[in-house]
Amino acid sequence: MAKSVVPGRSGGGGKIRRGRSVLGNARGEGSLVEPEGPVFAIERLRDDCLSLFGVTRSTFDGAVYGMEGEFSVGEMEECIKRWMERRVTV
Repeated sequence: MAKSVVPGRSGGGGKIRRGRSVLGNARGEGSLVEPEGPVFAIERLRDDCLSLFGVTRSTFDGAVYGMEGEFSVGEMEECIKRWMERRVTV
């Protein structure tokens, strides 16, 4: 079972997440991914989305719509990439 450490905002301690997370979209389409490295709350990743992923907050918000939980930078990067590659249907 995988373990990841989440650094606390106060700089001390951290949270351990065990297992896998589901990356997908609001419709529940996705796959199980092993987390690599530390994991962070979506809100924390959103705060630094421009420097981490090169996307604006509005793009980040669209990519994570309907998602909750904690993700590694790599997991979120993959999620944003998949969201940006999706075709728009009308």
